[in-house]
Amino acid sequence: MSHLVTTAVRPKACPCGALVLAGVAEGLHVWADPVGLNRAGWVAAILAGRETYRLTRTGLVALDSDRAKDDRIGGPIVARHKCREPIPPHHREISTPPQIENTKEIPF
Repeated sequence: MSHLVTTAVRPKACPCGALVLAGVAEGLHVWADPVGLNRAGWVAAILAGRETYRLTRTGLVALDSDRAKDDRIGGPIVARHKCREPIPPHHREISTPPQIENTKEIPF
C-alpha cells in the first residue's frame, strides 16, 4: 500500500470564505487557490514561501526544482492557499478562449 497517494481535487470552502481546490498531493493534504499563475506569479509564490503545484486531470503534482523544468507535466500552475492573501490580478494566468471563425454556415 502506497502512502504517497494523489487524489483528484474538489472545490471546497475555506473557513476564511475563499473557494479552494482541496485534494491530496503525494500523500499531503493540500488546499490550493483555484487561480492559474503566470511566470511572475509563480516566482512571487515561491518567494512568499508558498508551495506550487501543477493542476492535472489526476490531481495536484508538487513542483520541485526538477519538476519545475519538466514540460511533460501539463496543466496550470497553482499555489497553496493562504487565508486572506488572494493571488493579485497581475500574477494570474490569462487564458483566452479559442477563436472560432464565424462563417454563418452549419458546421457539419
